[in-house]
Amino acid sequence: MDKIYIVGGGASGMMAAIQAKTKDNEVILLEKNDRVGKKILATGNGKCNLGNENLSVDCYYSKNSSFVEQVLKRYDTESAVSFFASIGLKVRSKNGYLYPYAEQASVVLDVLRMELEHRSIQVKPGVQITDCTPLINKRGYLLKTPDGRSYEADRVILACGGPASLKEGGKDGYNILQKLGLKTYPLVPGLVQLRTDGKEQKALSGVRCKASLRLFADGIHQGSEQGELQLTDYGISGIPVFQLSRVAAYALRNRKSVMVQIDFTPEYSYDEIVTYLLEQQNLRKDQTVDELLTGFLNKKINLVFLKKCQIAGNRTIESLQKKEIKQLAGLYKNYEVHITGTNPFFNAQVCAGGLDVDEVDEQMQVKKYPGLFVTGELLDVDGICGGYNLHWAFATGAIAGKAIRG
Repeated sequence: MDKIYIVGGGASGMMAAIQAKTKDNEVILLEKNDRVGKKILATGNGKCNLGNENLSVDCYYSKNSSFVEQVLKRYDTESAVSFFASIGLKVRSKNGYLYPYAEQASVVLDVLRMELEHRSIQVKPGVQITDCTPLINKRGYLLKTPDGRSYEADRVILACGGPASLKEGGKDGYNILQKLGLKTYPLVPGLVQLRTDGKEQKALSGVRCKASLRLFADGIHQGSEQGELQLTDYGISGIPVFQLSRVAAYALRNRKSVMVQIDFTPEYSYDEIVTYLLEQQNLRKDQTVDELLTGFLNKKINLVFLKKCQIAGNRTIESLQKKEIKQLAGLYKNYEVHITGTNPFFNAQVCAGGLDVDEVDEQMQVKKYPGLFVTGELLDVDGICGGYNLHWAFATGAIAGKAIRG
């Protein structure tokens, strides 16, 4: 009876194990932590955003978009929902975002663990694999732990993920791939907060508002996002920041100057802001500048911008010069922050980088090493917010699991 080892008990590893098991093989799931699926519990703010009804290759970063497209065609949203139904997990859609009906991540983990047990899949927690080498003179691989334990496998799926959301470690799979001489790309945090050097950050900390962001690296536009922005004492956060963070992280790694332009009034043009302020100036001449801006934007933003423009808030609106109004409008439309870094992997929702997908075939099998498969976050593919990364984990795990049966 063939022995199939799955290294990593996250979403991708559990899916791979479930799909790989047949009555004619033995499937063993090795997990570094004391239990499987720990990262699942933190997804979707504890609700577990399983996937998305609007899957598209455009929602993923990869150097080979056709590879991503083929995976999504082979394992689409319908495939995922059908699988979840088959193991007793009811799913609901909220504006296209898929969640367990109970909206509890623990439910997803419980159902997956029950399925592992139901299929008689051996789960070995507390096993850290740091080496995977081909056996000499016969088919298979030897898996080794730092403390000297070893496991002989006929076939192997590496599904041990990356360092995202971990305080330390998480690069075992990446290191194994490098030892095997496979082409990899550097790991950087993805879907993570950005740090700035702005002197105003502490004064702006706590502000949440709708905004439009434009990212530049060495003066070249890299991308734009819009949504709820969160200003913190160290920098910027929120969905639009997360969506841009991968590009920012690689630009910073390449020692480029990274800057974000923030538009706090995306619904209005610069000219419309100037016109509005001039109209208010005529209507409310005797009121102060502070009073003029109170009903416009967050007070913290107003105070910081008045200070940058060297305008006293207790001045009368009538005393404002047109050039000062234009200066204020310019800041509302184009507030620039210099990005100095990202928050660490511990704060990241995903890890960008990993194995070049050209190293694997359409079954997720490494071309140079028959019987060795790679899935999930170990591949150089990562998605935007919205359940896309968890779908990628399940999809690649399912494809590899089915293929490894032999």
